[in-house]
Amino acid sequence: MTRNAFHRLCHILTSLTGPGPSALCPRLITNARQRGVTAVESLIVLSTAAVALGAALPSLQASKAQRHLDGSAAQLETDIQHARSLAVAQHRNLRMSFFRDGHGSCYVVHSGPAGSCQCTPTGEAVCNAGTQAARSHRFTTDSAVQLQANVTGITFDANKGTVTPTTTLRLA
Repeated sequence: MTRNAFHRLCHILTSLTGPGPSALCPRLITNARQRGVTAVESLIVLSTAAVALGAALPSLQASKAQRHLDGSAAQLETDIQHARSLAVAQHRNLRMSFFRDGHGSCYVVHSGPAGSCQCTPTGEAVCNAGTQAARSHRFTTDSAVQLQANVTGITFDANKGTVTPTTTLRLA
């Protein structure tokens, strides 16, 4: 409604009912020109958004944990394939040793005999003389992902490209 039409309506109301409604007309004119939102409307929108965010937050955390687990599994798979390829390319057997301690779980890909490399609490590999670490990774106790293996290590055969013994690795 335009301002002139509103003034005409106020004039008609005043002529029909007397001076009473004319006192409301200036207030109505002022209200018709207001723009924006009230504090109550803002609070309703904010509370609705807070409820929606609160409902979505647990699923976001679960999604983040799943992505972390998927990434760790992909890294472990890549390291196993790399160790196998490296053993064949270098014409020497390589080992992947698995460890669990008070700092979490760890694996080290290395040359040399079984037990010749260990994981430090920071995830670095420490090896005996003549043994070389190719890769190590630690899953700390505060990490949502831990490595479990049913053997202490596996060997990648340089001639056949096979792995012995067969093992089950579990990331949980």
